[in-house]
Amino acid sequence: MGLKHFRPLTPSSRFKALPDFSEITKDKPEKALTSTRKRTGGRNNSGRLTMRHRGGGHKRKYRLVDFKRKKQGVLAEVLAIEYDPNRSARIALSGIQRRREVLHPGSGWSRGGRQSKRRGGRRAFCGQRSPAQGHPARLPRFITSRLSPAGALR
Repeated sequence: MGLKHFRPLTPSSRFKALPDFSEITKDKPEKALTSTRKRTGGRNNSGRLTMRHRGGGHKRKYRLVDFKRKKQGVLAEVLAIEYDPNRSARIALSGIQRRREVLHPGSGWSRGGRQSKRRGGRRAFCGQRSPAQGHPARLPRFITSRLSPAGALR
C-alpha cells in the first residue's frame, strides 16, 4: 500500500501522509454485495434537528463484508481489491463458486488463490484466520507478518 505525501504548505500538512489508491483494481463495487446505508443527518422521527454538527458528506453504500468465513477448505481466488468508504481498510472480492468480500489484510495478498483450512498442513500467511482448536495454547488467533521487538508474534 503506497502513501501520498503532501507538500508542507501549512504546518498541518507538513507530515501528512494518506494512502493512495494504487492497489485498487476495480472502479465500481459488486452490486449484489452492497446495500443502502440510511443516514439521519441528526434528525429524529419528526424531522427536527436533535444532534448538532451531523449531516452532509457524500452518499455511501454499505459493503456486505463476510467477517465469519464459515466455509472451510474451499479454494477462493482474490478477484479484485475494492475501496470501502465506510472503513479505513480495503476489501478483497474473492470466491469462485460464491462471491464474497473479505477485509484485505495488506501486503502479499494482492491477487491469487487463498484457501481457508481447518487444521494444520500449511504455513501461516498474512491475513489467515483459523479456529483456535488446531493451535497450541497461547498462540495468537490472528497471525500477522510483523514481529514485535521481543521477537514474538503479535
